[in-house]
Amino acid sequence: MAGMQPHILNLKVGDQSQAAILKDVQRHPYKNAIVHVDFQRVEENEKIRINIPLHFTGAAVSPGVKSQGGIVSHMRTEVELSCLPRDLPEFIEVDISGLSLNESIHLSQLKVPQGVVLVELAKEDAAVVAIHSPRAEEPEPTAAVAAVPGAAEGAAAAPAAGAAGAAGADAKKAEPAKKEEAKKEPAKKDAKK
Repeated sequence: MAGMQPHILNLKVGDQSQAAILKDVQRHPYKNAIVHVDFQRVEENEKIRINIPLHFTGAAVSPGVKSQGGIVSHMRTEVELSCLPRDLPEFIEVDISGLSLNESIHLSQLKVPQGVVLVELAKEDAAVVAIHSPRAEEPEPTAAVAAVPGAAEGAAAAPAAGAAGAAGADAKKAEPAKKEEAKKEPAKKDAKK
C-alpha cells in the first residue's frame, strides 16, 4: 500500500453500508485497468493498524542543506501506527527545516495526533530522516594498475618496458614483409632464365 493515502470509505453492498479502508490495489501490467482491490472492514470503536506516509517539509531552508552543503537521507517514507478510525491521519508531516549537518529525526520526535500510537516505537527509536555530508568519490585506478596485482610498485618501469615492447612489435611486423620479398625474388630469377 506504499504511496496510497488512507481514507475511511463507505462501501455499499446491496442495501448495507460498511466503513472500510483501502488496503491494496492491483493494476494490470500495461493497461490502465484495476484488476483487484482489497478492503479492510473498520469498526468505529476498534483500533486499526495501518501504514501512513511521511511528508517531509523544509529541506530547502534547512541549515544542513542550505549553508552546510549536506544532503537529505530518508530512512523511512512511511510508519505503522495504531488508532481508532476517527483519529486516522492522512499523513504525518516531518519538518526538517531546523536540522543541521549530521543531525537526524527519530520516531520519538514525530508529532502525531492525539489518539495515534506509533507501533514501531515500541521496538526501537529508529531514525526517520538525517542530513549528512555527501560522500567524496574515490579516483578510479588506471587500467594497467587494476589489471596486474602489485603493478603499482613497477609502474615506473612499465613505460620503459612498453617502449621496448613497441619497438619489438615493429621489428616483428617488418620480418614477414622481408620474407614476402624473399619469396618474390626467386620467382623473378626463374622468369629471366
